[in-house]
Amino acid sequence: MKKFLSLVLALVMTMSLVTIGAGAANYSDLTDKSEIQYEEAVAVLNKLGIITGYEDGSFKPTGALTRGAAAKIIVSLMIGSEAASNLTVTAAPYSDVPVTNTFAGVISYCKTAGYINGYADGTFRPTAPLTGYAFTKMLLGALGYDGKIEGFTGSGWTMNVAKLGNVAGLFDDFKTAFKGNDGVTREAACLLALNTLKATEVEYNGGASVTAGDANVTINATRELKTSNNKNINQNIGKLKANSNGEYTLEFGEDHFADLKLVTEGGATDDFGRPSNKWSYKNITIGTYAVTPDYVFTARASGDTVTDKLKDMGLNDLTMGLTVSGEKQPKSFSASKLFVNDDTSASISVNGIPALTGNGRLIEVYLDDDNADVIKAVVVVDTYIMQVKKVSSSSVTLKNPESNRVGATLNEIKSDNDCFNALKNLKVDDYVLVTVSGNDVKSVAIPQTVSGKLTAFTTGSHNLTGVNNVTIAGTKYNLALKADSADSKLSASTKLTSSNNTTAYLDTYGNVIYATDVESGADYFIYKEDYSSIVDGKVVLYAQGWDMDGNSVSLNLGTSGNGRGYLTSGGVYAYESTTDHDGEYKVTGGYVNDGTVKGTAPAKMITTSTSETIAKGDSYFNSTASYYDGSVKFLFIGWDGTDADTVTVKEGVQEVTNHSSSVLVGIQGDSNTRVKYVIVFDDYDVEASANVLYVKSADATTINAAGKTVSVFDAYVNGELQKGLVASKNNVTAGSFYTYTEKDGVYTLNSYTKIDKDTSVKEKETYGLATLVGNILSNNAYLAKAFDDTYTNDVTGVDLYCKKANVIDCSGDGWNISSLEDIKDVYNQMTPAQQAAATIDLAFVYNGNPNSNNYGKVETIYVRDVNPAKQ
Repeated sequence: MKKFLSLVLALVMTMSLVTIGAGAANYSDLTDKSEIQYEEAVAVLNKLGIITGYEDGSFKPTGALTRGAAAKIIVSLMIGSEAASNLTVTAAPYSDVPVTNTFAGVISYCKTAGYINGYADGTFRPTAPLTGYAFTKMLLGALGYDGKIEGFTGSGWTMNVAKLGNVAGLFDDFKTAFKGNDGVTREAACLLALNTLKATEVEYNGGASVTAGDANVTINATRELKTSNNKNINQNIGKLKANSNGEYTLEFGEDHFADLKLVTEGGATDDFGRPSNKWSYKNITIGTYAVTPDYVFTARASGDTVTDKLKDMGLNDLTMGLTVSGEKQPKSFSASKLFVNDDTSASISVNGIPALTGNGRLIEVYLDDDNADVIKAVVVVDTYIMQVKKVSSSSVTLKNPESNRVGATLNEIKSDNDCFNALKNLKVDDYVLVTVSGNDVKSVAIPQTVSGKLTAFTTGSHNLTGVNNVTIAGTKYNLALKADSADSKLSASTKLTSSNNTTAYLDTYGNVIYATDVESGADYFIYKEDYSSIVDGKVVLYAQGWDMDGNSVSLNLGTSGNGRGYLTSGGVYAYESTTDHDGEYKVTGGYVNDGTVKGTAPAKMITTSTSETIAKGDSYFNSTASYYDGSVKFLFIGWDGTDADTVTVKEGVQEVTNHSSSVLVGIQGDSNTRVKYVIVFDDYDVEASANVLYVKSADATTINAAGKTVSVFDAYVNGELQKGLVASKNNVTAGSFYTYTEKDGVYTLNSYTKIDKDTSVKEKETYGLATLVGNILSNNAYLAKAFDDTYTNDVTGVDLYCKKANVIDCSGDGWNISSLEDIKDVYNQMTPAQQAAATIDLAFVYNGNPNSNNYGKVETIYVRDVNPAKQ
């Protein structure tokens, strides 16, 4: 073997590489396999002990290769890893490489052999990184290339190294083009070393030795491939016959690792039928690894004809075989070289390949080694989406989200399967992408998701849904060949809705492979009001309201107002997208709050014509015996006079309060009769726990963002005076109670309606002050029901416990009352004549719900008027 010339190496150090015998002994034991791109290379080099894992079980594939580590690799390739590790030195080979250095032995070996030299300052810099071309130069030297003859020094050395490295096949199988000027990673070093094992050694014959001064140069030597007639090794890796004397080319791995064997493409396939390399060492299989395909397709072929599609794919000049005379067979010629998810029953012609293509379907085309015009195999690998059915400490079981996809029941994934680690932390019903061979899962991935409004789609016959692509949240996505949707709702007849959020699961190529919440009941809305706007110079009518999640919705009904005549504020209606009118949507019909049908009654709407009771925990919609869906939503409509003003949503029967209503509307699910939504034409349940405020003054108005006049008011909110509050309408009266909701600083007010609820109000009641003081203060702070019933203005029906009440004086009469004791003090400050005639006007905020543990407890007492006022 010829000596190497010196190497000039320069890059910033990133990390040191040390091959550790105590690390992961087998590739399967490495803890970071999922990060490794070049599995075959790492597995083989790891098995040979040339580049192994670390003590913690990791491989660190992207770690930088250093000068010292490169020397270790070269010596391990030359004499074996064990011998390389046992090399010792008695003297430091370089000033910065003491005898105790991990790499001292291999660096000394390389120095003595002339493979590498140090720097002019006497150092070697073992922890400095090196470039890909520098490492390639070392490997070429190991293969027998003479650096002096081949020009591996001086200007232009990298071009010479790059040329011969490419000829020798050292740069084969990189995922992206080899960048020799960049630093070398651990896994890239493995691939370069693996390609060296497969590369043919060279030697030089002839030539003359010329001496000039101290330099000796060989000129006119002929480089030749090295050959061997040793039948024990000369076909272990390469099979190229060199001559008629029974000699074969001698590959590096054959020369230096007699027990390393490679069964190449023709004799090995992987789980999907791919032509593969099968490696073994000392008669123990290392693994089977698919070779790099010549063509890869993951999308549907483009073109109007088969010829167009073949041209688009770059396959138009290929054939499935040759005739006896060596001519190409026609493209219609079939050969049994098609593997679909490892099913080899079919044959294929070149003309048949475009029909196999589809978005998200992996198609690999492999060419014959001896004739680049001949296709020797076509491999098809489909990706499916599955759901987790069961997870245990020893296995994971998957299920089909839709019954007509992966037909067979897949075998459970055991803990010794590499896929198990990717699945073990998932939950039941989580989604996962899989590739399958037979009944076995061969790879898994967690799908990315996108969510948003489904606003457009195009139809076609390229997959099982009849839909080619969809637009979600403004982005267009192609559908995968194996795409589907929950309940198969995504189809050519899918209705677009204005508010429903669709969730799409993407395959590894970015195609939608599964979609949920497609057309799931959001094509219903509760109408509030309409308005007009100018669109493209035309007056367009918009219907405003709420969807079934309580979100605001605005539907473009076009210039003719498609279905506008059916709409009454507070009614619930079905709508759908339209292309036969100038609007985006049309209203088809629904029900108003007295049960009257408007337009065409929607098929999935059911209504009650008599009084209906909602009861907490009920299992079905009583009068129709339609069971509630497990996530049924109750939508309570709040009113401002005859106009719907608010919609509040509660999910689950357990969240509602017992209540009787004259009319209810239920909406059943798309694929069954279970009731998913119940529309209640009052807000009783909301008010049962509603916030209540008391308006002190409402003397101002303002113009809101929509250009409407709205009230500005001061009010007691949760017992605290807040000033300058803005209402959603101009509907606020001083001295009144309202239930309210607040969003972004705007208060939506509903006139308080007397009912037994958690937050109830006993409104304005005028008491004789003497009688009130005697009742409350002599009765342990209770306002007795029997006493209160004598005042007919607002009867509570319960003793009111006032002891812990917050007392707020908003009378302006000068008494500044802030407690029950203050009421007594006011009474005591009056003359007897005043006491006899004095009155006090109070309002009570209390718990009026008979089912509550706090029934009758007063939260706040408002003093609205005291007569006489303080002088």
